Amino acid sequence: GVDGSGKALNADVINVKGNVFLTKRFTAKGEVRLPGAQIGGTLDCSAGAFANPSQKDLEESGRALSAYRIIVKSAVFFSDGFTADGAVDLEGAQIGGPFNCRNGNFQNATLELTDTLAAALYDSGLNDIGDGSAADYSPVVWPKSGNLLLDGFVYGRLSSRGRINVDKRLEWLGRQ
Repeated sequence: GVDGSGKALNADVINVKGNVFLTKRFTAKGEVRLPGAQIGGTLDCSAGAFANPSQKDLEESGRALSAYRIIVKSAVFFSDGFTADGAVDLEGAQIGGPFNCRNGNFQNATLELTDTLAAALYDSGLNDIGDGSAADYSPVVWPKSGNLLLDGFVYGRLSSRGRINVDKRLEWLGRQ
């Protein structure tokens, strides 16, 4: 009976031949569950709001999105204003296309990417943008130190505007 303490969507081991859209005006107050799901297209959570913050004495709280061992044939979008308050668990996920986090906000989340495989990582804000295009380009707000779990996270390439800034990348890796 407490807002954000239960499940908002339960789709364990679902098999979708096309795309899944949890976008724009999609708001979840509670856990969105997609563990073991197989998605034949894209998982698009662009501009979606996922909230299930930890609450003392509420066992079901603290997990905004549980999608461990999910298989997505195409891309995963946590971009364009995506927000998460609570854990986002993609442990062991297999993403056939890019994992796109451009302009996403994980400030109040733990992002679990342990043993996750993606064709590419698209982000924003970890590179130096020197071409004047930064005005319309908001950086990803990554989780706080200790809340970004990257052990075994493998991606084929890194894609972001601008020149790679090694110091910013190392700071990102240091958040583990």
